[in-house]
Amino acid sequence: MVKIAKRVQIKPDFQEQLPKAPVDKKVEGIRQEYLAEVEQIKQRALLPESKERRIKELKERYDSRISFVYTSFYNVRLNIAKGNVAAFYSEIFDTLFPGKIMRRFKGDKETIANGEEINFHPDHIRWENDKKIFTEIKSISTNNSRPLCSDTQLENYCFDLLRDAEQPLFEPQLEYVFFRYQRSKKDPVKTSKLNNQELAQRLARKTNDLLMVPSNLFFLMMLASKKVKMDQTTNKGPDEAKYHKIYGELISQLHTGEVTPAEIARNLTSRVDLTKELCLDNLDYTRTESPNNLYYAIFKVKPFSITRYQNKYSRAWLEHFRQNHKRILTEIVGLKDIYQDLRDVPF
Repeated sequence: MVKIAKRVQIKPDFQEQLPKAPVDKKVEGIRQEYLAEVEQIKQRALLPESKERRIKELKERYDSRISFVYTSFYNVRLNIAKGNVAAFYSEIFDTLFPGKIMRRFKGDKETIANGEEINFHPDHIRWENDKKIFTEIKSISTNNSRPLCSDTQLENYCFDLLRDAEQPLFEPQLEYVFFRYQRSKKDPVKTSKLNNQELAQRLARKTNDLLMVPSNLFFLMMLASKKVKMDQTTNKGPDEAKYHKIYGELISQLHTGEVTPAEIARNLTSRVDLTKELCLDNLDYTRTESPNNLYYAIFKVKPFSITRYQNKYSRAWLEHFRQNHKRILTEIVGLKDIYQDLRDVPF
């Protein structure tokens, strides 16, 4: 008798999706207002061309109102869907690499020694071979495979990484992981129009791959990608936040191993030897496949490839980063070094 592997059920913490019925009811009310006003125009003693012009203007105004209602509704649904996609893959990742999924709100602040508050909310924390690993989890569709990675978030990660590294016999690490799921332009329904069960079913069926990279390789990915500025609203008002769009082609190349990190570094224009400065020769490449027994409810998660880069000697990279963090962060990668800024403050 063939022994059947025990199912492993994932139970992501989904936010309830907004129902469409109340919005349809609101839109129907707007249509009724439009029809009533059209009837009033028809009853007026106006020339036919004047009536036609007014009805046309009225229709444009009401069409704009209806479009705004539906656009606002689906934008909210899309934000909820994005959060639910993140919750799905956080649960998958925690199943593969057990630790703790962090549920802190994005507005939570951490107060550092000089009294300044910074946003710090890792997606996942785990211990692996006595190493504390902070993990940032990104999930993107293959139709839009340029994940946005916040410069500010990475600066905060590096601050905590360097601060924790001060402790003797303690070896913290930072990694970025990228889940990709298939989403072609031919898919009939957009993510924002799916209910939670339909969304989970699609993700279970169409998860494509997972790439895991340590901090030094992620620095290289940033240097090989596009830097953008985007407006966002914070508790202090409008702010121009900096991000890096990580190229999908770069993720694919690292997945397959067709190009080594050292080769990517050599193809970049740089005043320094990136392979040496980022310890890229120290990286180990492994490729495996996810277990065959992962399920969400009755939906089986199709096995997907997992590519992981690790520092063979993680302590070597950590020590190099501790000694040269100011040069690496500010001069090479172009980030703010919060840890050094704090040390430079006179007391």
